[in-house]
Amino acid sequence: ANGLIRKGDLVGEQNLQKRWVREQRAPRDFLVAKDIENRVYALRNLPAGAIVTQRDIVAPQQVVVVAAAVPARSPIDVTTLSVVERAVDIPKDVVTSLRGLQLMAASRLLHPGDMLRRRDLMKAKLVKRGQRVSVTSGGSNFAIVSELTASEDGYLGEQIRLYNPETDRKVSAIVTGMGKARTLITPTTQ
Repeated sequence: ANGLIRKGDLVGEQNLQKRWVREQRAPRDFLVAKDIENRVYALRNLPAGAIVTQRDIVAPQQVVVVAAAVPARSPIDVTTLSVVERAVDIPKDVVTSLRGLQLMAASRLLHPGDMLRRRDLMKAKLVKRGQRVSVTSGGSNFAIVSELTASEDGYLGEQIRLYNPETDRKVSAIVTGMGKARTLITPTTQ
């Protein structure tokens, strides 16, 4: 290293110098010029004169970061999140994509700038007791959509009971989305 390279700093020709070192003094995984062709960052503080090794650098990866505060137990709104590149202090359970997050809720208060972790998420309650739910019924060639009232709360993929308040008919259905469900299809025999 040319001078002190701080943890998280970009490592490149601007802060490295080439130096010949005896084979006995060189670490096995020392950094060579081809290793810095891509963007890499320092994983720890590297003092001036240090031989930089593969263990000292890391390539950035995309992570999901909270852009606006999300209260605990609130559904995740993907507009309050952003995908950025980070290289250091990345937890093992970090979320790397926005896909599927609209069906999740925050398990704790999330602050702006926090990296979103899997443990910060829980299934969102997509149907609440007493809520009007759009229920789809049908077969291979037809579909009927009706509005029923939920008898219980429901999460994605969970079976819940619903009823029609006008006829008091009860139905079981599987939650498929926010305020949506589909009835259980029973095969008919001929």
